[in-house]
Amino acid sequence: MNSLTSRYVEAVLRHVPESNREDIGQEISAAIAEMIDARLADAQSPGTQSAAPADVAAAERSVLEELGDPRQLSYQYTQRPRHLIGPELYPVYIRGLQWLLPIVGVLALLAALLVNGIVYSVTDPEPQIGALIGRSLGAAAGTTVLALLIAFAAITIGLAVFERLLPAGGFRELSGQDQEPWTVEHLDPVPAQRTPVRVESIIGLVLLALLASVPALPTTLFYIGHLNNGETFINPDLPMPWLLGYWSFLAVLAAVEVWTLNGKRPLTLASTGVRIAADALLASYLTAAVLTQQVLHPDLAAHLDLPAGVWIVLAGIWAITLWDQISTIRAYRADRTLPAQDE
Repeated sequence: MNSLTSRYVEAVLRHVPESNREDIGQEISAAIAEMIDARLADAQSPGTQSAAPADVAAAERSVLEELGDPRQLSYQYTQRPRHLIGPELYPVYIRGLQWLLPIVGVLALLAALLVNGIVYSVTDPEPQIGALIGRSLGAAAGTTVLALLIAFAAITIGLAVFERLLPAGGFRELSGQDQEPWTVEHLDPVPAQRTPVRVESIIGLVLLALLASVPALPTTLFYIGHLNNGETFINPDLPMPWLLGYWSFLAVLAAVEVWTLNGKRPLTLASTGVRIAADALLASYLTAAVLTQQVLHPDLAAHLDLPAGVWIVLAGIWAITLWDQISTIRAYRADRTLPAQDE
């Protein structure tokens, strides 16, 4: 598939469900190829063996511009109802949600954390860091959700009212779409970067760092230090080989994430296989540790129903592992539909 066509197809696939991308991509590519061949056949002189590269490029450009904006073409495959926001404003609506909601969420969260932290620190005679974190996060979560709902409602209602106040085709006239039709120059200059895959890898590295620090976390950080005199959650007498094995598995997973960040094709079959195997082995290792060792600090264990707690912990370990396996496989399948990045 040549450059313009691949960029066009990729631009369409960004806006369709991940599970249907492969089939839709093949269908669009085949349709474009047939349209190009038809145009070349009409333009060719009798007896000509093959079209010149310039003619092929011109036919390709003409076909893509006839198909029009990739986002508009993608709506024919999504079959999503857009009754409240019409087709002309729907791309603006989606773009507005994608940009404004994260900004509103982050600002609301930071403001709520700051305000609640100051109020708690000033009003409580003996502030504790664990209580500060718990109370601030609890109040900030509610405030953030409320702010996101208000922003979502404002964008939706605002655009719906705006569209209904405009005459038919009014938005196209205001935006200049009638004067400037879509052309291939509107395509992205390079294939889309695999931002979601790379962002997930960065988040994964942060989570792995947090998991690696768990054996050293003091209970005072979560305001339960009075249960074991502020020592760690993990039994200080746990044999060191168990901890070394735990950190070794995390190091392997971290190496896979770094490999993903640096590769042309982020999710190769090898990196996906290593990630799945390391996840399963780590879950098995933690299961063995929980069943054969006193992992939790003895003073904390004295306050818990250990038989029930052990099974809850094991269920949580394997549920998280299964979810990560499914997410990894889905990400690998989605990555197969995109071309590898150039250096």
